[in-house]
Amino acid sequence: MDGVILCTDASSAVAPTGGGVRPQRAGVAWALRRRPEAYRGLAVPGFPDYFTVCGVNAVVAYASLLLSAELATDWIAPWARRILTEGIRSIEMRSEATERYNTKIQPELQDTSWTGNCPNFL
Repeated sequence: MDGVILCTDASSAVAPTGGGVRPQRAGVAWALRRRPEAYRGLAVPGFPDYFTVCGVNAVVAYASLLLSAELATDWIAPWARRILTEGIRSIEMRSEATERYNTKIQPELQDTSWTGNCPNFL
């Protein structure tokens, strides 16, 4: 076996509510309630080595879940490979890169059903 990939954010399901400074054991859910942004729907700043295939602004909202998972895996797998082969100890998406990405896609999202008065995208 070359490597093991585990889910490391078990606390996200029971993350505290409210504002203020991030509590010591607050998870991804807490962070996304405060600022729902992820880089390409795959990585959340402040959570090293955490990737998801169904994150914020991910393809899954309007396409096949399997296709979305495949596209996400195509992005995540090379990073996992680099961690295993290049001695990288940890990776984390930078807030600045996430903000640039989300600012760039906002104009494209403004014409989607999510921004209007439509109760259903189907």
